[in-house]
Amino acid sequence: MIVMNNFLRLSCVLTILLVTSACVLAGNPDVDSQAVIETMVAATVQSLPSVTSAPTSTETFEPTLTQPTPTEISTETPLPTIPPLPTLTPLPTDTVMPTAKPAGGPEIGKTQGDAKFSCVVLSRIPSGLTEASAGQDIPVAWRIKNVGDRDFEKENIDYGYISGQKMAIGGTRFDLETTIPSGQAGDIIITFEAPDKAGTYNTTWALFRGSTPFCEFSFSLVVK
Repeated sequence: MIVMNNFLRLSCVLTILLVTSACVLAGNPDVDSQAVIETMVAATVQSLPSVTSAPTSTETFEPTLTQPTPTEISTETPLPTIPPLPTLTPLPTDTVMPTAKPAGGPEIGKTQGDAKFSCVVLSRIPSGLTEASAGQDIPVAWRIKNVGDRDFEKENIDYGYISGQKMAIGGTRFDLETTIPSGQAGDIIITFEAPDKAGTYNTTWALFRGSTPFCEFSFSLVVK
């Protein structure tokens, strides 16, 4: 824009100079017209303000954006496959479990007697069928628990033979050696002598309150 204004001003000045010089030369033919014109042009140019050149435009470089390389997403390790649990085979409903026979005779574990005088035979030693030679002595022990309301007093309670083979040494009826309190257990020991003949022998004994038996226990042996 500034250059355009200066150009217009210069054009106007030159036009005025040309007109003026033409008038001067017409009035004075001896003057060197060429020199006059050059002198006027030079003076005019000097009188014009200097034109400041426009700054050279500086190119602005846009920064190049570097696209980040996408990071590969790691593939998750698959969880291990859990094997299925084995199917349980149901037990047959009609299976009957065998009932264990009590060792020591059919009376083992059973309650005998009434509310006042009753017992449970807990065990017997020896527990099974015993083999013996003719005339052999065989000690047998029973553990009996008093489950009645009254004590088994040694003065009032006896034990003696009921049925089977009579083979106890010393008799068929004996007094308790110690009192068995209610809720407690005591031992009864009888020594038998094996008969002379070979065979199987059974004997049954019981506790007595007077003449009434109320707690039975038994023993069997085989004579070779």
